[in-house]
Amino acid sequence: MKLTNVEAAIKLCEDHLKNTNTRNTEIESILTKYLLVFICGAYETEIKNMVIKRAGKSGDKEVESFVKNTIRTFSSLKIEEIRKNLLGRFSDAYRICFETKVCGTEAETRFTNIILNRHSLAHGGQINMTFDELVESYYKAEVVLSRVDEALDSKIGSQP
Repeated sequence: MKLTNVEAAIKLCEDHLKNTNTRNTEIESILTKYLLVFICGAYETEIKNMVIKRAGKSGDKEVESFVKNTIRTFSSLKIEEIRKNLLGRFSDAYRICFETKVCGTEAETRFTNIILNRHSLAHGGQINMTFDELVESYYKAEVVLSRVDEALDSKIGSQP
């Protein structure tokens, strides 16, 4: 799932590093940290928007409003939280749909590495990713969001 705002930020950072000849400098480190935060914020926003879109399919404005106001508190991007505390609250079928396509994959590992590095950064720790590793991980992890959307968009939860 493409996030155009993230891809634009990556391109801008890549262009800056190239045009200023600042690869392997503190500037690259700062841009990597910026992108970690930016990517995680975009992930969070996108997942919330998917849930709101799913609630809109109910045709019930009050339910949609409730979900829109409730989803604001969702902020954990850990795969386990997405699996159990987000999709699992819709139904076990949604959870299973997601976990069978994500758990144990490279996409899950890449996604988790982004989240863990952002968490470390937020708490004053070090990050264990280079700029290039982050960019590669972002592109390989994008399938995780696609699988969240796929689970939410499926008809599995609405069958009798």
